[in-house]
Parts: sequence; C-alpha cells; structure tokens
Amino acid sequence: MRLEDVARDAPTFDFRAYFGGHVRASGWFADRFGRPRRHFCGDFVGRLEGECLVLDETLHFCDGVTEHRVWRVFIDADGQFLAESESLVDRARGQVKGNALAMHYAMRVATTNGSSPRFDFDDLMLLQPDGSLHDLTQVRKFGFRLGTVCTQYARHDGQATCASRRPPVAAADGSAGAPGSSADD
Repeated sequence: MRLEDVARDAPTFDFRAYFGGHVRASGWFADRFGRPRRHFCGDFVGRLEGECLVLDETLHFCDGVTEHRVWRVFIDADGQFLAESESLVDRARGQVKGNALAMHYAMRVATTNGSSPRFDFDDLMLLQPDGSLHDLTQVRKFGFRLGTVCTQYARHDGQATCASRRPPVAAADGSAGAPGSSADD
C-alpha cells in the first residue's frame, strides 16, 4: 500500500494531538503466512516540548518481554515526519497526508533470548472516521518480508493502561479471581 492510494482528506490526522497524552495500543505480529506469532499491548504517554513530541512507549509482549523507548517526533508544516529513538538504527522518516502517515525505519527489537536483532519497518497509520487509529506495518530483514504487524490505538484518560486491561487470573477452582490474585487469598 502506498500513501497516495489510501490517504483521504478527512479526518485529518494530527499525530502530535493524537499521541499527546495517554494512548494504549494492542496488536500482533503475523508471519508471512498470516499466522499470529507475537501479541503485545503498548502504553504511550506523549508531551509537547516546543515543536517536538516526546513519546514515551512501553510494549508488553505475551512472551514476557517488555520494551521501553522514548521517541522524539518532529513534523513540519508540509507533513514531513522525522523521529529519533535509542532503538532506531537511524531516524524514522515519513509523510503525513490527510488521515494517514507512512513512515520507514530500521529498529532493534528485543527477543526472548536477550538479543535485539535489526528489522526494517514500513508503517502505514490510518485515522478512521470514528476516531480510531489503525497501523499496518510490513516487517523485513535483509530485504525479505518476514510478516506484518497489525496495531490498533485508543486514546484514554490514563486509567486504561495495559496492566489495567489484563484478564483476571483463574483461581484453582476455575473461577476468575482478581488480577494477580491467587486461590489462597
């Protein structure tokens, strides 16, 4: 998909306004055959420092890995997108147009064995008429497509974090207990 093929005039995607404050993400990585391989929940907190959006990101993967990074995002009047982060190999570059953002970047991603291999990402974010934000990301290594990341984002008041959204832990008798509770409580 190309930005020109999907961007619409409305609603206008103001990245800084959308990610200013609290945002929760939910998504998964599917391999090139479409099989889901890794699910995640993400907490984002953004704040403006002049023209820069500082975006604090924490990703919680279903395999127990947690990643934390801080993005510094700049968008000029023409919609040119530039972002920096300690996990990026170089800068993320892209374009905001209408309701969409297309960007490309190379980043190191934490794995369960403790390594952080480099992957190339092509993101396409679309702001929907209902205000929801969806992201489709193609993931490549050495030029070969490994799979796709599908992510949905939701703004919130700071209460709907990943930890607050975890399902209740089942008690030994099969009934649902409170999050983090045990049958002995």
